Amino acid sequence: MKMLIITLITLTFSSCRYGVTYSELSELKAKKEKVETTLNSDLNIENQKKLRDYFKGVKELVYDLSSNSSMQSYMHRKFFRYFSQEMCTDSVLSKKQYDVIMSKCTVSGFYICSEEVRSYSDILKTAASYLTGSELSALKEDENCKKNLLALGAIDE
Repeated sequence: MKMLIITLITLTFSSCRYGVTYSELSELKAKKEKVETTLNSDLNIENQKKLRDYFKGVKELVYDLSSNSSMQSYMHRKFFRYFSQEMCTDSVLSKKQYDVIMSKCTVSGFYICSEEVRSYSDILKTAASYLTGSELSALKEDENCKKNLLALGAIDE
């Protein structure tokens, strides 16, 4: 009985640990919406903080995925359970939005935004490299998501 309780507690905590990452993915939607409010305004300190929060969140999610093989395994097991077509549109900036941000980040030849902004395409490409063929196919089924990820250089045709 004691072993059963210890096993259940261990399984509960290990499944919650990766569930947090899915909730962080959901939080990217709110962060992305904040970034979208900066597109038509000047790049002040408050707007730079919004950019940093979003791009840092993306980078941290991808880093967690790339550095933890258990998390990769968990993601592959749960991908189709949690994946929805809106996830791509909700959490990934469009190429046009990204280009607007990049144009604001370069002032008189100087780059003034966080490095995560500049390396966004590479970060997305790294994330895509951890997806299986069927997971990539699911992303590509949504035509807007496919076009966007292709334009950003995150996936290949």
